[in-house]
Amino acid sequence: MNEKQLKEWADFKANLSKALAQFGEQTADILAVKQLIAEMSEELVRLKTLGQVDVGPGFTDAATAKSFVEFIGGVYNRDAALLKNMTEGTDTEGGYLVPTEFRPILIRLVESFGIARQYATVLPMSRMELTIPKLASGITVYWVGEAGAITPSQPVFGLLTLTAKKMAALVPVTGELLEDTTIAIANLLATLFAEAIAKEEDRVAFAGSVAGGDPFDGILNDSTVISVAMGAGKTSFADVTADDIASLVVGPVAAAAEGARLLLHRTVFNVIRCLKNTNGDYIYAAPGGNQPATIWSYPFELTDVMPAITDTAADTPFIGFGNLKHLYIGDRKQMGIALSPHVGFANDLTYIRVIQREAIAVGLGTAFGALKTAAV
Repeated sequence: MNEKQLKEWADFKANLSKALAQFGEQTADILAVKQLIAEMSEELVRLKTLGQVDVGPGFTDAATAKSFVEFIGGVYNRDAALLKNMTEGTDTEGGYLVPTEFRPILIRLVESFGIARQYATVLPMSRMELTIPKLASGITVYWVGEAGAITPSQPVFGLLTLTAKKMAALVPVTGELLEDTTIAIANLLATLFAEAIAKEEDRVAFAGSVAGGDPFDGILNDSTVISVAMGAGKTSFADVTADDIASLVVGPVAAAAEGARLLLHRTVFNVIRCLKNTNGDYIYAAPGGNQPATIWSYPFELTDVMPAITDTAADTPFIGFGNLKHLYIGDRKQMGIALSPHVGFANDLTYIRVIQREAIAVGLGTAFGALKTAAV
């Protein structure tokens, strides 16, 4: 290779190196743009979650949202003058009653996060106790011949007393969070409150046990609910069969079957979705069109408040079934908010304590069934 060719080769390598360097810079720019797009997408999802883009049942009015955050801020900062202008009084726990204009928004959020309140019969309570009639048995219809005597029949009613109890949830907040009074922050705070209330409401409504220290018996542990036991030796949740589920869904009275649904934990569902009937067909049917997924043709709700596979034990109810309109929630129209600065002291967090007063009861036990494992 002569001197001219060597120079041309050197120039070529220099130009190639320069081009590669420029390409590398462009590649870095492209990667940076992709990263920015990804971050913007994540931010969009976050804003939707907080309610900035799609607020759903939360705050939609900027003025109301600002007022709600200022109310929480007043509790946080112990601003008595501000709270005096915003609230009608204090609750018995030393906090402040939530202003009436905010409570419906919080309850709507509870309905969106919880299952029980979506389908249950909600009864307003003006006092801490409410006595209502409940149907013990219905009218019986008879066929009679011409001019034959009609057998008299009448419904049997009982009385059900709802006594509101106090439910409390702790939600951590920071002073920095309350500096922004946008709709997004208002919905974030409201969502935290509502999620905590909805989860506990569902837990007690479905799996509550007075014997275990809960204020009310839920569907699984109410003595009037139809109890369906699995066969001898089937002491584990994983022993459940298609026949067990079939026995459960035929237990409640026929009048309650329409609108009935199964209630179970997702880990239990993983067992049931593999079960087949005697023809070899799965009893679980995937959703299709406008039809929801079903088990033995009934819709179901998966909720982590129900017993999980890891909770398995003998003589233990773990799947519920029935029409939730026969579950009553007595709604005491009071909700209080108080401050708890000590719980999160080590982490520089202040907890807002949200108090909800309500009663939960099974109105018609024969409208529900509870599947439990064998005793031995």
